[in-house]
Amino acid sequence: MLIVDGIILMIITWYVEAVYPGGEGVPQKPWFFLLKSYWFPYSQGKKSAASQSVRDVPSKNREFVKLEKEPDLKATINVVGLSKTYGTSIFKKLLDCQFGRLGEKKAVDDLNLKIYYGQITALLGHNGAGKSTTFSMLTGVTSPSSGTAYIDDYDIRTSLPQVRKQTGLCPQYNILFNSLTVMEHLEFFCKLKGREYFEKEAIDMLTRLKIDFKMHARAGTLSGGQKRKLSLAIALIGGS
Repeated sequence: MLIVDGIILMIITWYVEAVYPGGEGVPQKPWFFLLKSYWFPYSQGKKSAASQSVRDVPSKNREFVKLEKEPDLKATINVVGLSKTYGTSIFKKLLDCQFGRLGEKKAVDDLNLKIYYGQITALLGHNGAGKSTTFSMLTGVTSPSSGTAYIDDYDIRTSLPQVRKQTGLCPQYNILFNSLTVMEHLEFFCKLKGREYFEKEAIDMLTRLKIDFKMHARAGTLSGGQKRKLSLAIALIGGS
């Protein structure tokens, strides 16, 4: 009987965490377990170029000024009308209906952006401008309130497993395990992305970052600068 109770509680926990992940993570639809895309995430194809056309851009942003000619390059990241508003839960909306708006915060407002293959693109802005929130949406840490983005032609709303396989994120803070070595970190995060791990690639990356002499050292013994280099290597490992 206890085994049956345990299995039921595990299923309930799995479902609740998928539909309502809490502060971070992208919530699944309530019927997600009925979708083929959930059980076979890598079987979904890429979006066609037509689906990324200007017709997907919100109407308020269809009139804009081009500051320079678009380069004749492949847009590996295409952001279309991406927005994020905090304070939009069902409970919050009920309170808004009863007492008026209680201070929604729009972190990202209708962002449209193309990032091209072979280029380095920097997002500049003051504190609170929405830079970190934008990266969080692009990497699936949080879900957009509206709009979407295509990474290597995969939609971040419907193809997150494929998106995460293609991307790497080096956050402001280090996400490291003090007991793991530098090489163990690279192997762990590479496999976590769903990519094949090659030791030669890891050694080459550490050599370029000039921390190859620390490849067998535990992360807890690294200096602050060395930890940042390891975080960068983690973001790039696996061909991201």
